[in-house]
Amino acid sequence: MSCRHRGLRRQNRYFDVFIEYAKADASDILIRITIVNRGPSAAALHVLPTLWFRNTWSWNPGEHKPLLSQIEDSVVQAQHPSLGSYRFNLDGRPTLLFTENNSNAQTLWGLANAQPWVKDSLHEYLIQGQQDAVNPAQHGTKACALYRFDLAPGETQIVRLRLTAATEASALVHDFDGLFAERIAEADEFYSFHPAAISEDGKRVQRQAFAGLLWSKQHYNYVVEKWLKGDPGQPTPPASRLNGRNSEWIHLFNDDVISMPTSGNIRGTRPGISRFTPSLFRWWIPSRRNRSCSCFCANGTCIPTGRFRI
Repeated sequence: MSCRHRGLRRQNRYFDVFIEYAKADASDILIRITIVNRGPSAAALHVLPTLWFRNTWSWNPGEHKPLLSQIEDSVVQAQHPSLGSYRFNLDGRPTLLFTENNSNAQTLWGLANAQPWVKDSLHEYLIQGQQDAVNPAQHGTKACALYRFDLAPGETQIVRLRLTAATEASALVHDFDGLFAERIAEADEFYSFHPAAISEDGKRVQRQAFAGLLWSKQHYNYVVEKWLKGDPGQPTPPASRLNGRNSEWIHLFNDDVISMPTSGNIRGTRPGISRFTPSLFRWWIPSRRNRSCSCFCANGTCIPTGRFRI
């Protein structure tokens, strides 16, 4: 049911939240969150910028587990065996909450959790008021900063965050918003090409479409043989999986970064759609087009006869 049907947009009683990212350097990401109260009266809003590690340790026995920990009032340190060490710097003095990025086995499968801190603990802390749902030792593999804002009608609040490699010399960003303005101007120039006869509205549609191709890039890791057997230490998958979708594609071994225009259907590669996207890259990133085509023609994606999964 939409917000309109629930009456949540009546009298414009809602918040706009804009999240922007800008790189100061290759391993230095600035984040700007802009919150606007569009309603006719004052209202409160909780904002939880969250940092977490993708959980690979639960299904890779012996893998070294990364760590997030509080090292200063408004700084979270992120340590990973291959990515190295990062610092997550937070505006103001928010409450820092830590948990583990582990599935809630009790809720999902009726099994006891190995420890009380699971990935939905932040929800339990904020919505259910369970103070013991988060780790009091201030460390884990998932963390957030809890902000509460009481905004007057039309009032805007901005939160500035920074994720940067801790091993590099600390570069001071004296003009946070100025760097965003510079990156926005660069993006405007990057997307400025277009067919001569296109309308202003068409230019906007084209830019949104091309930006979506880049923004939807994600790591796609799908190994059918492992998926059929299930992950070590996890509940045994249902027997129906052995005869279900993709079960005959034992050879399928995907481990690539690809554009997923239908990201909600990540379980199947959908090459019928995804093989169409490389042709769109040819306009401004030819090398990306060639890389995408090579990915879908690789041995781990098509069977020995050359057939693709549709």
